[in-house]
Amino acid sequence: MAENTDILRFERTASERAGTARIVQSEPVTAGEYGTWQLEITIGSGGINTGGMLKVDTDSDTDWGWPQLDDPAAPEYLSLSAPDGSEVLTRVLSHSAAELVNMGRPLAAGETLTLTYGDRAGGGPGSRSQTFYEDHRYFLVSVD
Repeated sequence: MAENTDILRFERTASERAGTARIVQSEPVTAGEYGTWQLEITIGSGGINTGGMLKVDTDSDTDWGWPQLDDPAAPEYLSLSAPDGSEVLTRVLSHSAAELVNMGRPLAAGETLTLTYGDRAGGGPGSRSQTFYEDHRYFLVSVD
C-alpha cells in the first residue's frame, strides 16, 4: 500500500512540475470534415529551459490529415503561438506527433504555448479529421 501511495504522489508532483494541457474550444468533430482545434499547454512549476522539449502525440492510429508547417493557405496547417520574447521551434514527427523545442530564453511557469491544428488564418481550409468514428481521442503531452 505504501508503494502505491508513493507512486501516486510522485506522479502528481511530476505533473505539477510539467504543466497542463487542454483543448481550448470543442468544435464538433465530424468524420472526414475540415475543422480547427487548439491545444493550449501551460508550463508547469519546473519551467522549460533552453533546449527543453515537449512532444504532443495522439493515442491511436488514424488517417487524420498530416500536419504541415510550410503553407498557411493549404490544408493541415499547424501553427504555434508562444510567449513574447520566446523562440520555440515546431517539428512535425508524424501524422500524429509534433515536437516543440525551446530554442530561446527559458519558459517560465504559467506561460502558455498554443498549437493550432488546421489554422485557417492564412486562408487554408483547416485540418481534415479522420474518416472513421472514435468515441474519444486523447492528446498526450510529454515534457523533457
